[in-house]
Amino acid sequence: MNPNHEVISDFLDGEAFEPRVLGEALADPAGRDLLIDFVVLRYAAQTDDPVMVGHPPARRPLNRFLLTAAAVLVALVGGYQLGHQQSEERSTPPAPNRVVSVDWQSLPEESPK
Repeated sequence: MNPNHEVISDFLDGEAFEPRVLGEALADPAGRDLLIDFVVLRYAAQTDDPVMVGHPPARRPLNRFLLTAAAVLVALVGGYQLGHQQSEERSTPPAPNRVVSVDWQSLPEESPK
């Protein structure tokens, strides 16, 4: 294989290549034929069945469920503790700054119409 034709293989494989060298390789009729051959070969080698590259571990959903349950438990316990502490702090009302006296039992006199 011509060393300039290696860049065609790199191009199809998604590897790094020099664009100038690829242009030179495709300027040659043999390079263009090689590109067509590589594409046909790649198409013929593909299977109709999709291939799973990686499988997630079988315990992953269980781990996610346990982490979620632990987070909810921590939030509930923390909220309870915080509410309990704040209720103890508010058990006595604050001291008044000023006292307002209101005579609420006396009725105002009605004005004549």
